[in-house]
Amino acid sequence: MRTGTDACHGFKSSLRRTLALVWLLGPALAPLAACSDEAPEEIESIQLTPGSVTLVAGQTLALGVTVHGASGGTLTDRPITWNSSNAAVAGVDTNGFVTTIAPGITIVMAVCEGNFGSATITVIPIPVVSVVVEPDTAKLLVGQSVQFSAAALDSLGRPLSGRSIAWASGNPAVASVSVTGLATGMSAGAATITASSEGRSGAGRVTVTPRLLTGSWSGTMVSSGISATIDYSIEEAASGEVTGTTRFAGTNFSLTGTVKGTRTGNVVSLTSTFAGFQPYTYVGTVDATANVITGTINGSGFVNQPLRIVRIGAWPSAAAGRAGTTAAVPGSARLIDALSGRSR
Repeated sequence: MRTGTDACHGFKSSLRRTLALVWLLGPALAPLAACSDEAPEEIESIQLTPGSVTLVAGQTLALGVTVHGASGGTLTDRPITWNSSNAAVAGVDTNGFVTTIAPGITIVMAVCEGNFGSATITVIPIPVVSVVVEPDTAKLLVGQSVQFSAAALDSLGRPLSGRSIAWASGNPAVASVSVTGLATGMSAGAATITASSEGRSGAGRVTVTPRLLTGSWSGTMVSSGISATIDYSIEEAASGEVTGTTRFAGTNFSLTGTVKGTRTGNVVSLTSTFAGFQPYTYVGTVDATANVITGTINGSGFVNQPLRIVRIGAWPSAAAGRAGTTAAVPGSARLIDALSGRSR
């Protein structure tokens, strides 16, 4: 049976063992006690790298993030939340991986414990690397037109939509071009049609040949009764101006001269000039369907005679300048007195 004295001795012995254990483990337990009482280090700043960058639409980028503590060190394992101010321009995932979508500017932010860092992302369009023009070559008569088209391409040869195209002619006097790429032959020669976009360009080439109208008519000069023939070879410009050469010949004479005039729609006005003769003038109306020109002729013995000129071969359409309506017209014509219907 234990006495009170024995119990007291047991307690003292147990106390001494406990104190000895505390003394031995004290240094190891001290940091744990300090940790349980110390708050996490505050965040001083958050830095993203790069802080500003320009990317082409479609490019991607992994942003770097550094969390700086108040003590000047770097804090790790802090939870980061990412977001983009304009997701239509560029989006960002939970790891800071940026994907660009369309041209524009967005701010990407990394947020942690009420602090944030940001990076400015500027997205630019995919650059034009080349411009392709079609057709690459074209042949026109004066007054005819051809529609050119152009495509802006990227580095992989893919067409880029929505790009502005500027058109220009290297020789507007030969071929003009509209803002939509419609080229029109103005005079004989060659011209380069260029399409440009964002500093890149492509070109097509136009060769323009004159509209040749050739023919002849013959009759008897009223004043002398001499039979004569007038031949002509003329070129018609896009403006309707007609120029060329002519020959006035009879049994015992042959003269060469020049012819000038205009054609406006279906009305033709010509003046032939020969040395020693008064100018020969003709004003007529073209009926392309019936292949007939009717009007009056004056000069060189033809005094205001009503004539109907029947052409061999078709006269160009009254719709001057329309593609496919004009061609070289070889042949001849005879003069018919409109009153009697007889050849003269």
